Amino acid sequence: NRYRIAANLHLDHPRQRFYEREGIELVQERAHGNYYVTDVAWISLFWIHGKIAEHMQKGRIFLAGDAAHIHSPAGGQGMNTGLQDAYNLAWKLALVIKEKAKLSLLDSYQIERYPVVKEVVDQNEYVTKLALFDQGFIPKLQKFSHELTEGNHNLETKIANEITLLNVCYKDSPIIDYQHTSALLKPGSRIPDVDLGPTTLYRYFNNTQHTILLFTGLNPTEETLKIIDGLQKSLANYSPDLIKSFIVYNDNTLDPNHTIVDTKWFLHETHQIKQAAVCSVRPDTYIAYYAEDLRVQAIEKCLRQYLY
Repeated sequence: NRYRIAANLHLDHPRQRFYEREGIELVQERAHGNYYVTDVAWISLFWIHGKIAEHMQKGRIFLAGDAAHIHSPAGGQGMNTGLQDAYNLAWKLALVIKEKAKLSLLDSYQIERYPVVKEVVDQNEYVTKLALFDQGFIPKLQKFSHELTEGNHNLETKIANEITLLNVCYKDSPIIDYQHTSALLKPGSRIPDVDLGPTTLYRYFNNTQHTILLFTGLNPTEETLKIIDGLQKSLANYSPDLIKSFIVYNDNTLDPNHTIVDTKWFLHETHQIKQAAVCSVRPDTYIAYYAEDLRVQAIEKCLRQYLY
């Protein structure tokens, strides 16, 4: 017979204390006599506010998660945002500490994460105000949720990716090569996992390495395969704890340790890749480079921006 009760006090400023008598009276008033509280075991005051640190990095100090930004729990995005902060920063710190990457790599943390968390905080402030002050918000939300269950899978997926922050795209990062491409794989965005039958694409990734995917394109010529094979051998000159490359091809006759067998061109088709292309995936699964330029100098130029 213990219950947790949450109530809005409708005050212009947060209170520091709240008494048992007030809690009992509040329930009597708002429940119109249908419910009564006899005793209160614990009272905690909570107020919703959004804040964000202007600088998530200063020298050797980095802020992540709640230390860098707080907001209403209404969107359920606080934990996801904090985890993404840590994931974005961890591999960069590791490479710099191990002297595998340039110190300037750490500057990209603020540049990439600040716009993302600012948008999350602003959106949560907007949604929270709607929930608190728009009496029709909850019925509208319930109606909208019901409509989603009617079969609009694409909209449902889009909203889910928005809430879980899986659709985050780093738009102005100094360590991403933003080249236009007709494929669905866009530099700055997270590469989606793909079911490859006995395994998944993410099983080939390692969170300490950059993964270079060498797509052969649909129906590649012998010359194209020869160029891609040479490109993979050139990339092998990098330290193996920095880079691992795979040829994405629908044939299982190549080296199984360095090939992703793309049965029936499923991976190519999923990402609308028709021509041979090179894709560099960072340890945090975000795309740093994607281009149909098969010259080793092109991909090396991107990698050398921050890797030694």
